[in-house]
Formats: sequence, structure tokens, C-alpha cells
Amino acid sequence: MKHDTQYDVVGVGVGPANLSLAALLHPVADAKALFLEARDDFAWHPGLLMYGSTLQSPYLKDLVTLVDPCNPFSFFNFLVKSRRAYRFLVADPPAVSRHEFAAYYRWAAHALPSVRFSSPVRSVRFEDGAFSIETAGAATVRSRHLVLGSGAQPFVPPHMKALLGPKAFHATNFLDREPDLAGKTVAVIGGGQTGAEIVQRLLGPRSGGPAHVMWVTRRPNFLPLDESPFANEYFTPAYADYFYSLPAETRIALNDQQKYASDGVSEKLLEQIYQRLYEIDFIEGDTLGYELLAGRELVAAEHAAGGVRLKLQTEHSSEERHADIVVFCTGYKHGLPDYMSAFKPLIEHDGTGTPVVRQDFSLAWAREATNRIFVHGMARNFRGVAEPNLGLMSWRSGNIVNALASRPVYDLATVPSPVSWPKVPHPPASPEVVAQQQQQQHYPTGNAVGSSALSRAPGAV
Repeated sequence: MKHDTQYDVVGVGVGPANLSLAALLHPVADAKALFLEARDDFAWHPGLLMYGSTLQSPYLKDLVTLVDPCNPFSFFNFLVKSRRAYRFLVADPPAVSRHEFAAYYRWAAHALPSVRFSSPVRSVRFEDGAFSIETAGAATVRSRHLVLGSGAQPFVPPHMKALLGPKAFHATNFLDREPDLAGKTVAVIGGGQTGAEIVQRLLGPRSGGPAHVMWVTRRPNFLPLDESPFANEYFTPAYADYFYSLPAETRIALNDQQKYASDGVSEKLLEQIYQRLYEIDFIEGDTLGYELLAGRELVAAEHAAGGVRLKLQTEHSSEERHADIVVFCTGYKHGLPDYMSAFKPLIEHDGTGTPVVRQDFSLAWAREATNRIFVHGMARNFRGVAEPNLGLMSWRSGNIVNALASRPVYDLATVPSPVSWPKVPHPPASPEVVAQQQQQQHYPTGNAVGSSALSRAPGAV
């Protein structure tokens, strides 16, 4: 079996999160890092990359800017290097196209020397004081620390999984299946941003589209994203630190209360859909039919009459609908990937069955004192609604860099919120828990990635 040189840190999966970490590690002089991606090239939700779709976050929340604005892998540097900066400034888009951000990510992925494509990870073991990562072709790399960035997996309710196939599929495959929708009745399940983008496309004025569109959500209405300034405080480091300090029960309740700060539909998109419905009803005399079915939960479904029979439950009654095609816009679920199966018994879980994530975004596991497993996007129970989104991505990566270096490579001091959030007392902790908390308060000196503390490259800011 072939063994490569041992690394200080290996990241598995190259999506935006691990790209951010790779970019922030790039100017650190003595960090030997490698990031492995199974695909042959960078891709960011390609099955959902529809023209006209835009970011729900400002472009300053890119890979690096809010932590290291002089880093060469900023979005604005991408604009300059691709000779479009002036045109971008004159165009002054109210929101950046997701296509353009995908191009930015691809540019960074190809420019970062630590990124390796066509390297699917088969398994990870821990042996002889290091992680042993087996890649395709039986090649193995070893690393002192590990970063999981494989991303969330498409989620379909368990009682719907038997339906999956040509007639029913998750939205992540939408663009691959779209040509098959012509003249059909299409049911879109889910009232979030993805559901809205697909409904907008299905209602679009073009030939070859469906004959009838149903948009189904258990939400009481088609609800907007809460983008108010005080809701956006949830997407700041100060609030993420405050959230981490709360008791588990309080954190879970707050995540539910704050759902529409991260999981609503952009108001502009809702306006566009409503305007399109007006055109269909009063201007075009279009034969395209539609139903917007709010307050209905899909509780059962089965293949019938060449399509799918849907059973919808309202607060007071049940209804049935028939669709030729069902598109599940039911989100994504974070969890330990299959290649980490050997570690599941060694990782601590909270009361909800979620892996416990420490303040430095590492998992609580048996060897965390010397060999850490860092995670992206898995700390919603510990950091709040901002965790799976782009908003705090560079800040999280900066925290991971500082933890790897055992010192503050990046200044992550937070600006206090204008809101005075309530203090919530914790139940008394056991002596073991107190000892663990004390251990996590500082960067342990034994955790530097190299033989000496990391330093920035000459000339780096």
C-alpha cells in the first residue's frame, strides 16, 4: 500500500467550507495541508444552479474577506483577476448570481495548491497516532488532524424514500431531470428557497414546460426570509459565541424560533412568483395550471396511474392529489459520512443524537487532545442557524486555523451586539464536564500542526 508524506491536516471534501479553510491556511508558512475531493472538478450544487438564482448573503461573506481581507482568494480579487471588476461595479447587482459565485469558487479551487481532485476517500482509520485516509487506488495519506467538509446529504423524509426514482427525486437532481417535465403535472414539496426557485422556473414563459404545477408546504403560508437587521445579528460571531454558551434546551428552542432567518424565501423571489401568477391569470390567458397548497403536510404517497398519488394532511382534514413527477425540496442533513463509520462509537453525542462540537469546531472524541476532527456545518445545535450557511464560513475557518496553530493566527475578536441577549443559567455540571470545558478555553500548546507554532508567510497581513 502506497503511503504519502504525513500532513498536519487533511480536509475531506472540497466545497465552499473547506475551500475557505484552504485559502486561510495558504499564507500560513509551516502548515502542511491537503484537501481531497472526489470529483474531477469543483462543483457547487450543479443540479440546482439555475440562471437567475442569487446568493442570500452579501458577497463580502466569501471564502476569506471577513477574516483576512488581504487574502488573494477574495471574491473581489477574483473580479479583478478575471477582468470584470469595473463592469461588476457599474452593473451593481442587488445580489450576486450563484453562477458567478460558483465560478469564483472554481477559480479558487484551481489556484490553491493544497486542493487535489479525483481523490475519493474510501475510509479513515486512526492508527499509530495519526489519521490514515485511504483514497482511490488504495493510496493512503496520513495526517495529525482531520477536517470533514463532505457537505450535507440530500434529505427526504424516511417514509418517502421508497418512492425515489424517475417519478420522484430530490431537488439536487432537478436540472438533470428537467427535460422530462414537459406537459406533466409536477408537485414541488417544500416551502423554502429551493422550492421557490424551482416553482419560478416551472412557471416560466417558455415552451416544453409542465402543464400543471403544485407547490406544497406545511408552512401556513409562503413565508419570506427574515432579513431584518436584528435578525441578521444571528449571523455574527458575537451571537454564535453567545449561542454556544447557552444550555442545550435553550439552544434547540432558539433554533426553532429563528428558523426563518435562514430558511425563508427571498422577498424579491416571492414578488416575482406572484407577478408571474398575475400574468398567467390575467394577461397571457395561459393554459398552464397551478395550485399553491399552503398548510398541507405530505404524510403518504404511492405510485399510481403512471405517477404518484399524494396524501396531504391539513389541520382539519386530508386531501389527495395526483402528480406525474414529485420534486422533494426538503433540504439537507448533516451527519458523519460513511467513510467515518469506524469513529462513530468513539464520538460523543448530545441528547438529540447529534455529534458534540467543541468551541473550536472540533468533535468531542476519544483522542481530541492530540488529534482533532474538525467539522463544517455540523454545529447548528451548538452555534445556531448561521452554522450551515455561508455567513460565518470564513470565521469558522479562522477558528480552525487558530486551533491548529495553537495561537491566534487570525484576529477573531468579536464586536459586541447592540442587543443585550438574556443570560440563561446552566444546570450544575459534573466535575468531568468542568474539566473538559477548562481544557477547551485555550489553544492547547500540544496541538500545533508542525514542530513549531504556525506563522504567516513573509509579507502576509
